[in-house]
Amino acid sequence: MEENENLREGMHEILEKLREYDAMSDQLTIDKATLEKLLKALSTRTLAGWHSGIRMQGDLLAAQGRDLLLKERLNIADPDASGRKSKSIQSTESVNDSGNVCNEDDNSESIDRLEPEQMDFSEQVLLKAVEIDRLTEKLEELRMENERLLALQDELQVTQKLYNELLHITNASDNEKDRLLVTTVDRLKDIESGVCTLQRKVDFLKADNDNLHNSLRQIKSEHLNLLHDLRLELARKSGELKQTEMDTNVVKGESLDSLESDQIEQLEKELVRMRYEATNIYNIFLKNIREVDKDHLLEVDYSTLEKFGIVDANLTIDFITKEEYRRMKDRLDELERELKREVVKNGHLEELLKVSNDQIRSQQSLITKYSEEEVSLRHLVVDLQSESNEKYLLARAHKELDMVREQEENLKLEHNKMKQKLLQKMEELDNLKQRYESQEQEIIARQKDNMLKIRYIL
Repeated sequence: MEENENLREGMHEILEKLREYDAMSDQLTIDKATLEKLLKALSTRTLAGWHSGIRMQGDLLAAQGRDLLLKERLNIADPDASGRKSKSIQSTESVNDSGNVCNEDDNSESIDRLEPEQMDFSEQVLLKAVEIDRLTEKLEELRMENERLLALQDELQVTQKLYNELLHITNASDNEKDRLLVTTVDRLKDIESGVCTLQRKVDFLKADNDNLHNSLRQIKSEHLNLLHDLRLELARKSGELKQTEMDTNVVKGESLDSLESDQIEQLEKELVRMRYEATNIYNIFLKNIREVDKDHLLEVDYSTLEKFGIVDANLTIDFITKEEYRRMKDRLDELERELKREVVKNGHLEELLKVSNDQIRSQQSLITKYSEEEVSLRHLVVDLQSESNEKYLLARAHKELDMVREQEENLKLEHNKMKQKLLQKMEELDNLKQRYESQEQEIIARQKDNMLKIRYIL
């Protein structure tokens, strides 16, 4: 990185000296194409290629300002170049260690060294810049490879730790294994005795649970029957109460009918009396008019007036008869009573229907529950018949012993696999280290070679 930065600073110093020399000299002209290539190489490179990020923003702005100033001077000097000498010096300037500028006449020896290679200074600088980029990318790849190697080393340490644990387990002596096996067998015997005790307790609790279930089932059945009887009694009492209310209403209606009939008779008598009085008053009024005002009598037919003025005694012209009214009223009362009886009967039937539906649902739920209990009991009986306590426990102990032996074999196999994996990882780590060291040496050699070339060019 320091070499790259020194190279960048040296190139900028070269450009500054060229700019100063071009301003002072009237005989030398700078080739525009060559200088533009060099400026492009400086301006288009990324910061990571020249420096690792240490250069400040002010340096970048200053370099860009110098590049723009040089481009402007080139654009100004281009029209005046046709009047100068046709001979131009192309990439013959070089900078020595003290920073002085030399032309073709002063440094003929350096120019003679560059002519066999048939390339000018700017092209060499560009090639070296590309080579530096490539080496920088290679260095980045090596850095990433180093990080991967570190991760593999961490993983290898974890694997080594697991391998040591498995090795410690597998290196146990046969006596230790026998002792562990005896301890396991003793524990299995204790577990078997505990299981037998718990099995006896479970059987006793199952029998007690069955008795309690039978008692509960009987209590629920009695409760449902009692509830059904109470609902029937409630429906019957409700029907009787409604019937009593209907009878009371009928008696009240008959008393009201008798009262209304007496009032109607009195009103009819009063109406007849008032009608006769009105007829007499009207007749007297007509007679008095004839006698008092004979001179101013109108030519009116008094018989017509009497015909329209007298109210007919027979009420059947505008009303119905009393017998027909009573007959229609009796029929209406009878129909209303029948309707009320039907309503009461319908309500009673609806109550009975609800009670029956509730009883059916309760019976269905009981049947479903009984069927589920029967299925569970059948499964329990099958399980009890298929299992014998002693044989089951012995078979279980043998099975667990086989599992322990199988686990031991699996641990041995896993130990061998881990050992092989560890060896492979160690070999891979050694190969990577060798590869890393060889690449690092190659990069160092290339950097030294490049430094020698750059010093030779400068």
